[in-house]
Amino acid sequence: MLLLLIVQGAAYLGAQRIFLESDCQTMVSVLKGRDYAAAELGVLFREARSLCHASFESYDFKYCKHDCNMVAHALAQFGLSADAPFSVWAVDAPDFFRSW
Repeated sequence: MLLLLIVQGAAYLGAQRIFLESDCQTMVSVLKGRDYAAAELGVLFREARSLCHASFESYDFKYCKHDCNMVAHALAQFGLSADAPFSVWAVDAPDFFRSW
C-alpha cells in the first residue's frame, strides 16, 4: 500500500511533522477515526496510523478533491516508471514537475 511506503519514507528521512492529502475520502475518514475494522484494508490503515503516531511529532490526514491532487498523481506515475523504487529530489525536481 502506497500510504505505508510514504509514511515509512518520511520517517526514514527524519521528518517530524507530516500532512497527508488524498482524494480517497474513505481512506481519510478511516485514518482520522478509529473504525479500522469497517474498512477492507483496516489492518494496513491501523499500521499506517500507528507508524505516524510512533514516528512524528504531529501528523494529519486531509481529503482533497481529485482535481486538487493532480500533482500527487503525476508524481505517482513518475515513481512507477522510475529506475529506483524510492527517489528524493533534494535540489531539483524532475522537469515535468516544474510546470505545476
